[in-house]
Amino acid sequence: MQNQINNSDEISLSQVADKVKGYFNSANNAFFDLIQFAIRNIIIIITLIVIGAGLGTYLDMGEKTYTHKIIVMPNFKSVNYLYQEVERINSKIKDNDFEYLEKIGIPKPKRIVKVEIEAIVDIYEFIEDNGGSAENDSKFQLFKLISENGDMNKMLEDNTTSKYYKNHVITITTKGRATQENTIKPFLKHLDSNVYFKQLQKVFFKNLEAVTKSNDSIIRQIDAVIRDFSTSSQKSSNNLVFLNEKTELNQLLEIKQKLIDRNLYSNVQKVDYSKVIKDNSTLLNIRSSGVGMKVILPLLLLIAFVIIFSFRKYYKKQVNKRKAAAINA
Repeated sequence: MQNQINNSDEISLSQVADKVKGYFNSANNAFFDLIQFAIRNIIIIITLIVIGAGLGTYLDMGEKTYTHKIIVMPNFKSVNYLYQEVERINSKIKDNDFEYLEKIGIPKPKRIVKVEIEAIVDIYEFIEDNGGSAENDSKFQLFKLISENGDMNKMLEDNTTSKYYKNHVITITTKGRATQENTIKPFLKHLDSNVYFKQLQKVFFKNLEAVTKSNDSIIRQIDAVIRDFSTSSQKSSNNLVFLNEKTELNQLLEIKQKLIDRNLYSNVQKVDYSKVIKDNSTLLNIRSSGVGMKVILPLLLLIAFVIIFSFRKYYKKQVNKRKAAAINA
């Protein structure tokens, strides 16, 4: 019985070895056939490479493609509007609807290849954004949900999640170089022209100004109370009353500091919310990298040559097979 098992194992190993040897021989024969094919057609191959490289170099010398990146901050919950508008513009470009692009104020629209947008993933800025305690709590709960998810990176970059981030980057691809005046400013001007969000902006600044004035008034009142306390404390001899007044004074100082911080933050908001779609920085004329036509064209010519050669070889083989069958019949 044991001998039968050993013989069976030996046969199985021998079969596996034969199959591996057969695969190796097939690969070796295919490689040798490839070498023979290259040697027989070396002149044609060299000619195709030279022609493809020359023509590709000429095409690469034409108008180059550049990308331009704009970091923007959508305000007044306009992030959905921003993404939809970028998508609309990109679809118009794909449909060659240059009249629409000219209508929204973009000169030379035929030079624009595509427009894309994506969020700048910054979870820490997202959590620390001073948007009020209730908002911060909801953001923290969302972050907990993200962190508990197994695929955290995918969750952070998901389109639904990414729209919560503060900053986003718009990438514009153009044929040839672009400038602020002929591309970036008209594009941003259009994004910033939405009537609804412009009205929200006016209301926001009106409310911000009212809150700032109210805070300034309360701060002046607190300052007056502090002056009165300073005067009265010099005349007071009751320690208990002094301690109570000191405790209340500390509370007033804390309130004053919070109001000052709020006003300072309001000054930052005046800058951040100066536009519906606030552009923070722009990087122009980044040369698009990629494989040039001087590499692509020779490869395409060689592939076409191999396909044609293989088809002719197959056709001749089938013709000879049919002839042999006819003679035998």
